[in-house]
Amino acid sequence: FQLTPAGQFLAGYVARAGALLDQAERGVRALVEADVGTLRLAASGTPGTYLVPRVVRRFVERRPYADVVFQLGTSAETLDSVEHHEVELGIIGGLGGRSDLDAEPILDDELVLVAAPALGRSRLRPGQLDDLLWVHREEGSATRVALEAALRAIGAAPRRRLALPSWEAIKLVVAEGDAVAAVSRMAIAVEQAAGTLIQLQVKGWRLGRPISVVRHADLPLSPLAVAFLTELQQHAIG
Repeated sequence: FQLTPAGQFLAGYVARAGALLDQAERGVRALVEADVGTLRLAASGTPGTYLVPRVVRRFVERRPYADVVFQLGTSAETLDSVEHHEVELGIIGGLGGRSDLDAEPILDDELVLVAAPALGRSRLRPGQLDDLLWVHREEGSATRVALEAALRAIGAAPRRRLALPSWEAIKLVVAEGDAVAAVSRMAIAVEQAAGTLIQLQVKGWRLGRPISVVRHADLPLSPLAVAFLTELQQHAIG
């Protein structure tokens, strides 16, 4: 059997309605017992790897009867999960840009150019970067979009590119040499301390974006989601 166009249209609403009812059930249960229940989160690569897990750990330590279901994806996938009511909160790089979602910036993130130590002995000009292998995230990543704009701004046109699905994979490839990547400053503390990656000094390079929490504009948050958002904001300030 195959759905008609009208059936496909209706099926999308039915799926969203089911997810919305599930979310409402979890919210009602959480209202009865504020620290009991399931909180569903999604996050994109940078905050999902280097920010959210620390907050989740503290959150569950203080609430032993709360269960956190956390999924990691691109910014586009995270926005889809919030929009389809699969999660209550999404944490992404950037602002999202979807009319039915609210995005609240909580942290300013700086993206720096990193490479193996051998490439950092002198200040590089944008044209010298074109012969290096540029390693970046896949399509759908907010960092990928910001990178393209920053490259145009400094007049760089890389001839070799490699897209990888995680920041850890990107850092491993860059550390082998003859490659460069634009990486969040919060993602390279361990590598800088170990001396496997350094920050490149490139004239004119400036790239920043906010880390934002995304939620549905017209739905109240459950008590667990409110508590998590408060802890996340406090962590960002601290």
